[in-house]
Amino acid sequence: MATVTIDSFRNVLINYSRYRPTIERLRNDISANSHNPDSAIVIVGLDRSLAKRYNESVPESSRMVYQTVADGLTRHVIFNGSSCPKLHDVDGTGVGRLYSSNTVLHIDFGLTTYVLFVKDRTKPVATLPGGTADFHEVTRNATAGTYSVDHVGIAMRELREETTGTVMMDGREVWIEGLDLDETFYGPPILRTKFASTLYGVRDIDATNLIFHVRIGHSSIVKDLCRHLFRWENLGTDGIYRLELGNNPEITQLIAIPLPKSSEFSNDYDGTEKLLRRLPKGVSALCWHATLLSVSHSPGITLDDAVRLSSIGFPPGIRSITTINH
Repeated sequence: MATVTIDSFRNVLINYSRYRPTIERLRNDISANSHNPDSAIVIVGLDRSLAKRYNESVPESSRMVYQTVADGLTRHVIFNGSSCPKLHDVDGTGVGRLYSSNTVLHIDFGLTTYVLFVKDRTKPVATLPGGTADFHEVTRNATAGTYSVDHVGIAMRELREETTGTVMMDGREVWIEGLDLDETFYGPPILRTKFASTLYGVRDIDATNLIFHVRIGHSSIVKDLCRHLFRWENLGTDGIYRLELGNNPEITQLIAIPLPKSSEFSNDYDGTEKLLRRLPKGVSALCWHATLLSVSHSPGITLDDAVRLSSIGFPPGIRSITTINH
């Protein structure tokens, strides 16, 4: 029989390392452990031919995605309607990959331009609004052997989701709608990152992230957000505005950080290391790097020495950072 356990993230692990199920038993085990829509199902030690048979009998959104081999055992993931990051088999090899996007959003208030950051309850530092691709944002043409990732769509959806919630104003709770931009605000990306992610207890998941720059200025689209964010009681002694956000499953705080003045700088290893010395406390190094690129005219360059990238302040797992000429 399969061994069923729950990991620290409440994901269900069904282990077949000592038991080869029939297709009927596999379906029954999955059905019996699909009752919690907030948790993914990780299937350990399943023969890939059996996984293929299972996938042929269920809708695409219910299929399992091959993750990797760990400790000699295959691992497949069924997302089970959860909000967990989705792995995508874009090239038909059965290997799941991760795709994500972020937005560097410039907002004008008074005589100062600010960049919007968010504090995710699962992350130790503030990041730019963004997240991973959902199923409808990655499409594959099996006949042509091609695929496409709607990175702008990811960025727009995540920005809307991560700025929606409730705030306190004059002692009462007020609902604010998320920022609903369309693709006309988005140009080409300014930064592309390749990194190895750790997901569902397994390291080295292949991942790609694109970061876009959007200048919203004084647009009426952000009027409601600005009315709540830029209040004197939200202003810290460091010049940063912080607004507590409630009733949002991911974000606990919206943060407006003054944008540094436009400047030219070298975006090679030495120049990047100097920039990261001015990293605001509690802010993602990668997101701050993208913020500085948004106010410069930087030539295209790729930094792909993972050891050196880690040594100058980027998080472990970053394989390459490519500045896109803009």
